[in-house]
Amino acid sequence: MSSQATDGSTYTSTHDSTVLEGYIKYRTAVNCCPHLLPVLKPTDSVLDMGCGPGSISVDLASRVPLGHLTGVDLSEKALEKARELAVDKKLTNTTFLTADIYSLPFPDDSFDAIHVHQVLQHVTYPWTAASELRRVLKPGGVLAVTESDLGGCIWSPESPGISLWSAVYPKVQRGNGGEPFAGRVLHTWLLKGGFSRDDMEISSGSWCFATPADVKFWGIETWYHRLQLPEFRKGSVERELCTEDDVQTMYEGWKEWAMSEDAWFSIPHGRVLARK
Repeated sequence: MSSQATDGSTYTSTHDSTVLEGYIKYRTAVNCCPHLLPVLKPTDSVLDMGCGPGSISVDLASRVPLGHLTGVDLSEKALEKARELAVDKKLTNTTFLTADIYSLPFPDDSFDAIHVHQVLQHVTYPWTAASELRRVLKPGGVLAVTESDLGGCIWSPESPGISLWSAVYPKVQRGNGGEPFAGRVLHTWLLKGGFSRDDMEISSGSWCFATPADVKFWGIETWYHRLQLPEFRKGSVERELCTEDDVQTMYEGWKEWAMSEDAWFSIPHGRVLARK
């Protein structure tokens, strides 16, 4: 997604270069959409909605060698990274383009599979987006969605800075038009978007950051960095959700946590595999 969507919502995570590089470094099909992989066929036409810089996209494209992967995002900056990544991987079955999740430029019944990862939580009307995704999905096709739930985060050691972050950041995301506790209500959005409960496989998963490399990625490269971006201050301090001192407490808390030898963090996700 770009920073500003057509519904007025703002992508809280931003498309800062360091953020995009972090996605490329960490996100793969295996750790982001394991519920989709068993049902993919080599000939499938796949839509990766909100594909960002394309790390999951190229992974999915490699699994449909006789099919095609179309990646869609509102951020041209992110799509440039995705195209570069596809070239690096020597993939010839990918297309990346800008489009709006509420009005996709594809005919009805276009795709065998649609992948959506951490996207619906950032839009104001996720059920409307789900309805549009259902429109372009072929009969019998699958929609695989994953959305995190910040209300279920747990970590060690205890950190006043991270505790403050867990209270403030959801308010910032809601102020931007999103839903930070999306994982627990994801299935209800799809129901409202026209999918049948009988055609859904509802599950959950989590990310755990415990190795030194993962702790550095999550603590320093992700949150220590993001909380110092002007976009976060605009969404937090300027809305009087916290003070400048609070922001410093939060990002310093993440830094201290990441430097701890016993640092551990887990964030849950809601997952749905829905058929049309």
